[in-house]
Amino acid sequence: MLNQTVLVGKIDFISGFENSIELKVSETDGTCSFIPVEVPDNLMSNITENIHLGDLIGVKGKLTGDPLKIIAEKITFLKSGGA
Repeated sequence: MLNQTVLVGKIDFISGFENSIELKVSETDGTCSFIPVEVPDNLMSNITENIHLGDLIGVKGKLTGDPLKIIAEKITFLKSGGA
């Protein structure tokens, strides 16, 4: 069974203590969804050093559980929030 998802969104919340971030993803109807993303230790160190709230990133990962959550496998830095 294939379980893979790709999301692009802005960083809305970063928690280095819990190894998690929250993505703000814009919907086609103009609303926004906030998707929690669990980040492995090896990726979290890059996130805490290189990204800030509002930065645009891409997340490739696995969709899991109830409540909805993504477990990140790869994170791509797309655009700084200040740019």
